[in-house]
Amino acid sequence: MNKNFTTSKQVVTPDKLPVERTLQDFIYESIDASSFVNVNAWSAFFNEIPVDPYIKDGYRYKAIGWFRIKHSKATAINEIDERIVAINKLSGMSEEESDQYTSKSKPTWKSKETGYECWNLPQYTMQQSILYNPVHGDMRREYPRINESIINSEDFHRLLIHYASFFA
Repeated sequence: MNKNFTTSKQVVTPDKLPVERTLQDFIYESIDASSFVNVNAWSAFFNEIPVDPYIKDGYRYKAIGWFRIKHSKATAINEIDERIVAINKLSGMSEEESDQYTSKSKPTWKSKETGYECWNLPQYTMQQSILYNPVHGDMRREYPRINESIINSEDFHRLLIHYASFFA
């Protein structure tokens, strides 16, 4: 792969912050992930995704993974650390264990190509406001974790970096 990770609108490098995009650019961007992800290698994993038990008709499948990603040149947002610590405390996690998921701790992986760092967070319950999701809002939903083979793959890391590159 190239030294610089190229997204459709910019080049991300480890020595400078990505350029922030407008919300309009983000919403309307179409992504051909096959240019940087081996989608054929992932196809087998889609058959393993369980049916979403919260959809009555059984036509939707869902697994979730939680991650925190930031560029090494970016200043950590304290509010994100505070939210992660609060959620971990509510889940019964010890303060020592919780601290490993904050920006002050060692990331799970780093991209030398781009300068992005990622923390693979614990599996959390999903809950959205009813204002955002009128069908399943204000309801705690438990989903299985995304397959570890995908999470640990370079393709998945590139996909996360591509998504993160939309934000400064």
